Amino acid sequence: MTTAEHVKAITDRALYEQLANAVLRRKFGHLSNLIVGGLNEKGETVKGKLDSFCSVDGNKFYIVENTTDDSNLERKWLYDKTTYTGRKPLNEIGNGDLLKVIERAKEIRLQIPSAKFTVYLTTNQSVDEELWEKVISCGHNNDVSVELLELSVISSFLDHDPHGQYLRKQFMGIDQELLPVEKVLEISHVNLKQYQAESFIDPGLIDKEWQLQELVDHYYKEQDLLTLIIADSGMGKSTLCYSLLDYLINYPQFGFRVKPELVFQANNVFHLIELFLLSYDNKLFVNDDFRTFFNEDELVIIVDDINHCINRTDVLDKLISWSMDMKKDPRDIDFRILCPIWPKYFQQIENLEKKRAGFNYFKLPVPDDGIVETFIAKDLLIV
Repeated sequence: MTTAEHVKAITDRALYEQLANAVLRRKFGHLSNLIVGGLNEKGETVKGKLDSFCSVDGNKFYIVENTTDDSNLERKWLYDKTTYTGRKPLNEIGNGDLLKVIERAKEIRLQIPSAKFTVYLTTNQSVDEELWEKVISCGHNNDVSVELLELSVISSFLDHDPHGQYLRKQFMGIDQELLPVEKVLEISHVNLKQYQAESFIDPGLIDKEWQLQELVDHYYKEQDLLTLIIADSGMGKSTLCYSLLDYLINYPQFGFRVKPELVFQANNVFHLIELFLLSYDNKLFVNDDFRTFFNEDELVIIVDDINHCINRTDVLDKLISWSMDMKKDPRDIDFRILCPIWPKYFQQIENLEKKRAGFNYFKLPVPDDGIVETFIAKDLLIV
């Protein structure tokens, strides 16, 4: 089945409204604060004057009406109850969605004469040109702008926009191919939990403030891509790196931990990021323009545990080489790589003085007795 067929097959109105609202929020920035009136906290449809709505700058009003009704879209949107000739009292008969919104707009204009209105009519059905013309004309005649989001518009967004593909996966289970920010954050959270488990870290008990600000201040001050975090085994290197990632991801910014074996496979830092993301979802298409993708947010990569890596020397040389190459890169890229390392391996770096231009280092001080006792109590000395 195509995405359009999946969307058209939705008969659960609550599900469709959740999807439509999510599409609207992502497709139109001014609808990011859309208030949902047609669904309760359980995601069930409820009766309300309007399905969704929001305002911007106090006089711009945006109203959304959704429908999955495929029997008579024209009646659903444009029915005028004054034409009713049946036996029911007129107050029991409702106008079509667009006329209902126009009535509400008139009420609001009594209080805010300068108010401007845009109505988004969404449907998982196809709309022909004749109905489109009638809807646009009705809105125009009542000083209300109308935007139609019908089947082809919704399915195109779900197929061709990275955010849309994320929603497509979330609502319909169709695999993603493009890379949205939400997917990167999702992967980062999974990666953080794996790092926690593999390093035996209890995030609820560690002293998150210990040396964290000092580390952040240090790598912000330095211009190198690579920062080596130097401390003996058991001094909390992995715990500190975990705390940093936990802080970044929940900010939210971007950060993740990679194993040195992945660095060994990569050709450059961009390739490393691509390999990392594909290791969590091999169907993703990862664009090389990471600066645009990360949208001026920093990216912190933790390489851990290099101390137990059989290719330690090669991995270190590669990281230092990347750091030196990035200084020549014309792109304004805010990447940081942090690599915990034991002092003895730091001292074994060949041609250390020559390579010194490719990295900076942060020497982790010996923690005070209280911190040490905390580490021992939670087996955090295994790093």
